[in-house]
Amino acid sequence: MLSTIIKSALMLSFTLSTFQVEKYEIAENSEHNELIANKKEKMKLTSIDPEDIWSVLTEAHHNIRDERPSEGLLVGAWAHIMLENAHGRKVWNNNVGNVGNLPSDLQKKYYSHFGKAKYRSFNSIVSGAEAYWNMLYRCPMAVKYLEMRMPEMAALSLKRCNYYRSNEENYSRVLTTLYARGSKISKSRKGPE
Repeated sequence: MLSTIIKSALMLSFTLSTFQVEKYEIAENSEHNELIANKKEKMKLTSIDPEDIWSVLTEAHHNIRDERPSEGLLVGAWAHIMLENAHGRKVWNNNVGNVGNLPSDLQKKYYSHFGKAKYRSFNSIVSGAEAYWNMLYRCPMAVKYLEMRMPEMAALSLKRCNYYRSNEENYSRVLTTLYARGSKISKSRKGPE
């Protein structure tokens, strides 16, 4: 039957002057193949220690790319998470990096923060970090600049990719400061050479 072949469906409903799009996904474990709508969840604080972010980012990167991130990229991602999530203290619903809920996402769970903005919700901190890496790789110049240890240029690229709406100069300054701190921590984690 057609419903067993289709993994997801898009339902459109007309509202006065605009189309309203709602996404539905067929539950894989459902005997009845019922449709499940995107689900708004309550905000739940899921803080992470800054020291643990290194291993979470490394594991998540390996999961999606089957390799460890370069040292420059890992330091850059750590600095970016420190900036976006208040040094790990303000991680909501395991969303590392404040990844937004894009219209194209088939993600079922989200939470709202700062008015109407929707951010993705995850079952684990590692799955949140995997989504962060996937989002970051959608901005290839930012990845390249982080690998080249050029956080100012990475901040500019992230702005061009609409990753953030904050003041570009302030964002760049803070990312650069955190990148320098992350570089020192990364060296000390390796031990003496």
